[in-house]
Amino acid sequence: MNITRNLLHEWYHGGARTPADVQRLAQENLGLTLTAEKVKKILEDQIPLEQWYQTRIMAAIRQLYPEAFVRKIAAGVYSERGFPDVLVIIDGLYIGLEIKRPFLGKPTPLQLDTIEAIKRAGGTARVVCLPEEAVEAIEYATAGL
Repeated sequence: MNITRNLLHEWYHGGARTPADVQRLAQENLGLTLTAEKVKKILEDQIPLEQWYQTRIMAAIRQLYPEAFVRKIAAGVYSERGFPDVLVIIDGLYIGLEIKRPFLGKPTPLQLDTIEAIKRAGGTARVVCLPEEAVEAIEYATAGL
């Protein structure tokens, strides 16, 4: 059996977060003994680029929260580094979403510092990989309303 994107997402939903988790689950569930290098190659081949996740996350938010203001923050030479990828404003609440690829993406120290600064200022900010995590962040932020 091949390790597909869908299977990797299923494992991620089940709590797997690291290449070592994938290596362990491949052995336990599929009887595959994989080297760390092979797991890395599988992840790089099967996990789409960050933009793929951003598109799906924004679509999910727009579908579930049509009244929300949702924007992709452009990254580039003239943009501020460390700023979350997606901005959501709903019911007057600011929510910053830093999108990362499951298993592979890691926030930079500057991104983590920015997330903490947003929280100190009264907003919500999180690192998310899948649409469900983004929706969870919005539900958390709006729970008291």
